[in-house]
Amino acid sequence: MFRLDDQVAIITGSGSPKGIGKEIALTFAKQGAKLVIADLNKKGVDEVVNEIENQGGVAFGIELDVTNKVSVDNMIESVMDHYGKIDILVNNAGISQKVTVEDMTLTDMQKIFTVNMFGLFLTTQAVLKPMKAQNYGRIVSLSSVSGKRGGGVFGGAHYSASKAAVLGF
Repeated sequence: MFRLDDQVAIITGSGSPKGIGKEIALTFAKQGAKLVIADLNKKGVDEVVNEIENQGGVAFGIELDVTNKVSVDNMIESVMDHYGKIDILVNNAGISQKVTVEDMTLTDMQKIFTVNMFGLFLTTQAVLKPMKAQNYGRIVSLSSVSGKRGGGVFGGAHYSASKAAVLGF
């Protein structure tokens, strides 16, 4: 298995008790990474941080709204103050909604894209400055099979379109 000793990794959407972000964070911690658990769910963030620390890992949590540039910029500043660097960003935060195109509203479409694509854009853009300054960084953006084959797998057509946009980005 790979090692991530002393690498600082931000995992967005990692405070959900049932999401893939938590599992990514736990795996990275076992591989020696110093974690930033970032999610809207503050209670979940605290629980994941505690779980990592109880297993001997290093983590700190931050409440993050990926759709808000100020929230994202504040997170980057906090990470730099806390760890002094950012090596890895895992763009995992995302939402889905099962709804037919017929019943979907423009607000539904905008909400999915705002989180799944525009939030990913904001976090990616924010880590570029510290990563470029240290001449190192890795950005991993999670998409979905729905982004390749279309709707109905994990959400509506708007979910699939947002994940296709991630692939294109």
